[in-house]
Amino acid sequence: MAEREPQSALEAASPWPVERLSPYLIWSVWVAWVPLFLPIIIEMLLSHPKTIDAVISVAGVICFFGIYLWASLRDAWYLASTPPMASLVEARLPRAWLVLGVLSLLSIPLVLLNGGNNWFNLFYYISGYSGGRLPVRQTVLAVGGLELLATLLGLLAHNPLSVLGMTLLFIAIIGALISAVGHFVRTSQRLRSARVEIARLAATAERLRIARDLHDLLGHSLSLIALKSELAGRLLDQAPERAAREIRDIEQVARFTLQEVREAVSAYRRPALLDELQAARELLEVAGVRYRLEGEGALEAVKVPALEVACSWIVREGVTNVIRHSRARECCIRFRRGERMLWITISNDGCVPPARGGGLAGNGLRGLAERVLELGGQFEAGPVADSFRLEVALPLTGRRSEPTEVSVSEHGGLEAGRRRVERPGDVTGGQSDDTSPAG
Repeated sequence: MAEREPQSALEAASPWPVERLSPYLIWSVWVAWVPLFLPIIIEMLLSHPKTIDAVISVAGVICFFGIYLWASLRDAWYLASTPPMASLVEARLPRAWLVLGVLSLLSIPLVLLNGGNNWFNLFYYISGYSGGRLPVRQTVLAVGGLELLATLLGLLAHNPLSVLGMTLLFIAIIGALISAVGHFVRTSQRLRSARVEIARLAATAERLRIARDLHDLLGHSLSLIALKSELAGRLLDQAPERAAREIRDIEQVARFTLQEVREAVSAYRRPALLDELQAARELLEVAGVRYRLEGEGALEAVKVPALEVACSWIVREGVTNVIRHSRARECCIRFRRGERMLWITISNDGCVPPARGGGLAGNGLRGLAERVLELGGQFEAGPVADSFRLEVALPLTGRRSEPTEVSVSEHGGLEAGRRRVERPGDVTGGQSDDTSPAG
């Protein structure tokens, strides 16, 4: 097996894994043609040639394909790696031309010894190797040189013009085909390297943004705290009352800074709705629960950060409730959009065991209901027939519009206070109703 080529500088420096094409998949483009030459060898042996001619032909074919397979495998490993620097590419091209020269020299006596005809197929392998290994311009030169060599050998072997014409045509077609495949592989490698570089730059930009935010948040406040602490220390003996005022100011500045840091950190940790939906799918599949998502078109309405955060927490808590407290076989997450409200329904066909006190309102659902009502939404959770349903309505603006309250329903669930809200009939529109979203 050929040794693996060293990593490029970009791949070695990147902390992200680089997706690779299989080198054996690339190698198969060259190897797939090899068995097609076996009938030619068998036909030569069945024609009872001279012993010396047969030995030379078989030995020459073994050397030809040995070099061909070895060189193509090494180049397959090379092409499967990320694109190296241009200087390294240029440095490896003479090696490819050397392989092409050796293969061409081996093919000349084999073609002349066996009278040409099917033995011109050796040029097909040389053309395919040049198309996959060389740049386009150099491939054109290599294929042109092969066609000139094949023409000279065909004339020396007195082959019919029809055979010679088919040979030249297939040399050009195979070279162009393999060149297109090689171009596709190199383009794919550039795209993978670009993704790695984009990810690295995005992480660097995010670190710089966090550093700037923390500097803006803490730089002024900490400097103020240091100055006031130094001033309070000097005034402690001379003016205790003023020193006490400075200390109270320090306390207020510290509390205000702490609040700003908490808000900034919560913004960094803000969940993404699509990520939560993907995580929900994975968790439910691991738990053996069939996952179904409906109303994906309504997700386009989730544009306000506060609304996305609330929806993410609803999906997370609702799915966690299904996994921990039910014996469900199927869980459905449905989004519906009205004119002013977004509805989220999480239902499952499992039975939820009663909580302490005979109710179903756990701390997770109560905390979720508080988040919803802070945004002026509506919340209801409880068993319906032989299933459990969590249904939430949130304003599309992500802001409170009317105060609501949470209550425990008669069937043990949580529900919001009655108020006039819109009741969507489908994903794109809805109508108003005076009842809560419970059905």
